[in-house]
Amino acid sequence: MKRIKWISVILVFFLILGGVLLAQQEEKSKQEREKARQAQQEARETEQKAREAEQKAREIYQKAKTYLYSKEWERAIDSFYVLADVYKASEYFDDSLYWLGYSMYKHSTDLESLELQLKLQQEAFEPLNMLIETYTQSSWADDAMRLRIELAKELYENGLHEYKRYINGSVRGEIIGRVEGGVIGGVRGGIIGGVEGGVIGYTRAEPLDEDPELEMKLVALNALMTMDQDEAFPLLVKIVKEDENPKMRERAVMILSRSKKPEVLPLFIQLATNDPNEEVRKMAVISLGRSKESLDALLRIYDTTTDAELKEYIIVSIGQNPSKKAQDKLLDIIKNDKDKDAKERAITMLGVRRREGLTDVLIKLYDEMKDPELKERLIIALGRDKDPKAGDKLFEIAKNEKNKELKERAIIMLGVTRGEGMLDKLMILYDSTHDPELKERLIIGMGQGQDPRITNKLFEIALDETNPELSKRAIFMLSMKEREGVLEKFIKLYDSTSDLEMKEHLIIGIGQNKDPRASDKLFEIAKNEKNSKLQERAIIMLSMDRSAKNADRLIELYDSMTDKELKERVLIGFYNNKNPKVRDKLIDIVKNEKNPEVQERAIMILGNERSDETIVLFADLYEKTDDVEMKERIIHALGQNKSDLAVDKMIELARKEKNMELKIKFVFYLGQSKNERAIQFLKEIIEK
Repeated sequence: MKRIKWISVILVFFLILGGVLLAQQEEKSKQEREKARQAQQEARETEQKAREAEQKAREIYQKAKTYLYSKEWERAIDSFYVLADVYKASEYFDDSLYWLGYSMYKHSTDLESLELQLKLQQEAFEPLNMLIETYTQSSWADDAMRLRIELAKELYENGLHEYKRYINGSVRGEIIGRVEGGVIGGVRGGIIGGVEGGVIGYTRAEPLDEDPELEMKLVALNALMTMDQDEAFPLLVKIVKEDENPKMRERAVMILSRSKKPEVLPLFIQLATNDPNEEVRKMAVISLGRSKESLDALLRIYDTTTDAELKEYIIVSIGQNPSKKAQDKLLDIIKNDKDKDAKERAITMLGVRRREGLTDVLIKLYDEMKDPELKERLIIALGRDKDPKAGDKLFEIAKNEKNKELKERAIIMLGVTRGEGMLDKLMILYDSTHDPELKERLIIGMGQGQDPRITNKLFEIALDETNPELSKRAIFMLSMKEREGVLEKFIKLYDSTSDLEMKEHLIIGIGQNKDPRASDKLFEIAKNEKNSKLQERAIIMLSMDRSAKNADRLIELYDSMTDKELKERVLIGFYNNKNPKVRDKLIDIVKNEKNPEVQERAIMILGNERSDETIVLFADLYEKTDDVEMKERIIHALGQNKSDLAVDKMIELARKEKNMELKIKFVFYLGQSKNERAIQFLKEIIEK
């Protein structure tokens, strides 16, 4: 009996214990579910913020390209600067670096003072260098390199001989394929309507060899590598190993660098070490930088070569390797290498790394460094660092540094930092400094933040600042914000002021606002304003509104305008509006417009249209015209369309075309299509 009681007691005990354990397990599961829910919520919020940031970046980019197209270089500089500083994670970041440098260069040619021209041209090197040296795989790096050479030539011819090193092919930091003339790399943008770069742009494909048949095979091989690597790979290896022409070997290496086959790595190591041609060795080093397994080989080549230029290429490739061993090598170069250019490059590559403890390393390097140019590089590196200590160091430099250029650079990078209390620091600096250049930089820095106090501060500057340039800058930064009450204040200020420059800035500010009342005001200005410059500005900003109502407004403005330049601005505005009415209007212009410039512009815009109707229209127009430039525009327009009909039309026209340059353009675009019929056509060319 006692035994039964004990068994009962034990059973009760275990039941109670099991209940307790079950309750604990349920509580633990509940906590884990709550944590998972919170993590999912945070992930959704992060994703939403990323989408919003990308949308904002897209809007700023589109506006910036409109400024670029209308040759409003200062506005373009402002917009691309904000895009490059604030939206580094967006798909438009490397684009914005190129167009920022480009806009600075173009604006310099409008300045009357040679001193100011040269200063701005030198400043244009900064975004171009960042693109070339840091974003090595960007499709814009090649274009940036070409623009940098053009800038260097002008600076050299005006007595700044230190820029000679960038000229005639010995360009530091040539990161991706250097195909002289641009068949495979291409110069993005093109020259459209006299505005190099344009909003729409197309890829140039100019001859790079005396033998056009050879060039066409190169283009075809590049395209075939994209579509059928197994077939192209052995042909390219054969060129690399056996071709006597170093340019052919260099380009073959560039194309092979896209391959992930294991045979590529030892081949590139051999070329980087032993190829007799300097350019081929550089291209091999650049290609090695794309492989994590190549670090030991790169370190060995760096320590044994005496070629200073090749060493800089190696530093860039080392910098792309995420290991601590690569970081230690960069630090060793900064501290011990005697070549200043190598030190600069190593600092640049160190600044793009994201490793724990790196902030302290950068701060220590800055404090120990004496050379102001190297200190400036370190400031840029600190500006990319998200550690709060980096922001504190930048504030210290901005406040106490005696070297004005370093002070200004710190303010610029401080505006990018998002640390706690950073807005207060920027406002303290603004109120305490009297230097207008530093104030301007601080306005840009403040304008990038999201704190509601920023709007009040910028309005205070816009209304009360005695320096009109600073007022305009504040208006521009305000125009980037969607704060309640901003639009009303802009419209009221526009109607009350007689300052034309202020009105221009306000039109831009109104145009940045998504409120339907903003478009109403812009249409009113475009239609009734007596000053044509203000009308033009309103048309440009109005074109950002893609609504159906605005499509009717643009068509009404186009049909009613008699001023040729204003009419052209409205036509440019059609580019942003995808409404069917706008499309029908553009087709009517292509068919019936007698002015060839207007007709070409309409073709460019319709090139984004993907309908069979436009393909047939373009092909028919191609065969009827003898204008080579018109044909180039049509090839580009057809090349944007990857449909079977577009490919068939391009092949048909290419077979008939006798002009080799035009034929090469067809081959280039067919290579982008990944269409089976295009592949067959490319094989025919290669085997011919």
